[in-house]
Amino acid sequence: MNHIKAYIKILCIYFLRSFMRLLYIVPIKENRVILNSYRGQQYACNPKYITEYLIAEHPGEFEIYWAFNHPEDYGCLTSKGIKLVKYNSLKRFYIEATAKFSINNIGSFSWLPQRKGQEHINTWHGSVDYKRCALGETANDSIMKKTLILSAKETTVFFSANHFSSKVCIPNDFGYTGFVFEKGVPRNDIFFNKKIHRELNQRIRAFYGVDEETTIVLYAPTWRYGACSKVPDLDLACLQNELSKKFGKAIIFCRSHHITGQVKWSTDSVIDVSGYKDAQELMVACDMLITDYSSMIWDYSLLLRPIILYTPDVEQYQAERGFNLDILEWGFPVCKTQSELTNCIADYNPEKASALAKAHHEKLGSFETGCAAESFYEWMSSVLHSA
Repeated sequence: MNHIKAYIKILCIYFLRSFMRLLYIVPIKENRVILNSYRGQQYACNPKYITEYLIAEHPGEFEIYWAFNHPEDYGCLTSKGIKLVKYNSLKRFYIEATAKFSINNIGSFSWLPQRKGQEHINTWHGSVDYKRCALGETANDSIMKKTLILSAKETTVFFSANHFSSKVCIPNDFGYTGFVFEKGVPRNDIFFNKKIHRELNQRIRAFYGVDEETTIVLYAPTWRYGACSKVPDLDLACLQNELSKKFGKAIIFCRSHHITGQVKWSTDSVIDVSGYKDAQELMVACDMLITDYSSMIWDYSLLLRPIILYTPDVEQYQAERGFNLDILEWGFPVCKTQSELTNCIADYNPEKASALAKAHHEKLGSFETGCAAESFYEWMSSVLHSA
């Protein structure tokens, strides 16, 4: 059955490619931009931050469209001047055919043949692919890999947060060898803007009813094959108790990966923040991150706050998925058991945590400066002026 679905998918892609070419008789509109995030599921990630920058700093300069599976849920965006289209609709295909810039965070351009004068921009949704993905995943069959290679050929720009991603992850996992935008990623600009950190901290604490004196620890495991059933066991009540011993008052924010589905956390002593749409804003409000193999490691490290890796299934994960860089070289504490995690918390030191983050940035060769969105706008302007 899965093979049948895969072949249907590839047939649909080639049908759409032919259909899109018919629409190319319509001229490109030079200031038109169309964006989507997670295939129309969210207003989030790098496409969101690009949009917010363009609206705030260059209002009216671009005609901005967003494609959603349920555009009726995002009517509030129209007050910002954003036009909405349904993700799988004829209007969306028409806008894609005539837009100067098409931007998404998953690289889904296999169905969209690149038209002369257009830019297809893959911002991706992982600042560093610590784990193998896309072409590097053994779970992806030949049809999936064919679509990935086709998508890479139709991509004109790929965002990168660091030298490691440019030289290892992007060519190896995505088969992309074109122009790489090496200015960091827009969603991470927020970590350099300390003016809004206090406002975000207050807003999120108020939203979840957490006072200023309480330490917030974010627990955010990445997705695994098997989804919810494979999320590692962690005694959250015990963890919360240990955190309270260390910090006085503490609370755990638990966040499920959007692909994993809704995890049923095993205790009432935590707050489920999976429904909060902007992970970057959440990170600003949190004092510590506990995760595993997630690219959130890179994002959060820009805050120079403590990161602990809880990886009881690391051998299995290595066998099933593999890593682009050995986990012991990432530079953060790796805990395979809850007792090791408890010891790491007891040894917490903010100066050491900051030093580990800085060493990680140096090892991977960071491009992040907090100006990614601005730099991207400058690139967009240069493309328009050279046309």
